[in-house]
Amino acid sequence: MTGSSSQEIAHSFCDTTTRILLAALSLAIPFVFHPSLTDPFQLPKQVLFRFGVLLLLGIGLARAVSTGTFRLGPRTLGLPFLLLAFR
Repeated sequence: MTGSSSQEIAHSFCDTTTRILLAALSLAIPFVFHPSLTDPFQLPKQVLFRFGVLLLLGIGLARAVSTGTFRLGPRTLGLPFLLLAFR
């Protein structure tokens, strides 16, 4: 990556981190439960999902700050996650 600007590095890092986090959440959510709760399956999954959404929004915000641009286009997942996480 010689000659790459800091914006390109931040953009690449944020994209890679987002993909890894989405994959990890997609794999982890079905296996999360807590046996001592009244509803041992639903609540832990919601908590993990909302925490993941907050992490993804934080990564998106970090990318927007580091690159100086903010966009919600068809390739970004910010709006659907916001609507699902805080309904």
